[in-house]
Amino acid sequence: MNDTSPPGLTPLLHRIADALERLAPKAAPTPDFGAARLFRFELHPERFVAAPDYALPVDLLVGVERQKERFAENLRRFAEGLPANNALLWGVRGTGKSSMVKAVFMAACAEHPTLRLIELDRDQLAALHGLFHGLRGRAEKFVVLSDDL
Repeated sequence: MNDTSPPGLTPLLHRIADALERLAPKAAPTPDFGAARLFRFELHPERFVAAPDYALPVDLLVGVERQKERFAENLRRFAEGLPANNALLWGVRGTGKSSMVKAVFMAACAEHPTLRLIELDRDQLAALHGLFHGLRGRAEKFVVLSDDL
């Protein structure tokens, strides 16, 4: 402040500023997408939690060869910046839809190391806009998986 400030104003302003800093939510930490290939997005607090690589080899998924091939081709196109489609897999719970996505994803990572997968709970779908906004412009290519819609 300058010399014409009323006495005691500067300490009062510092107290107000300190109180506002304590009330303001802390900024979300910058995610380290180099730490893993699989992540889980959590809203409260907003963060990306690294997960271990998915261990099931894609070859062990039998009886779904056509689906694996189509999904793998679409994922390859996405990773290479070519036109690709969103994917919706449907079927009875427990039939291996998520396993196929993760196994094909892990196989694709061998050729496309910038791929990352983020799993998002179905209750967090409203957060997609903000999630996409936060990921835009990054060097990695993100696949977002929401299970059991």
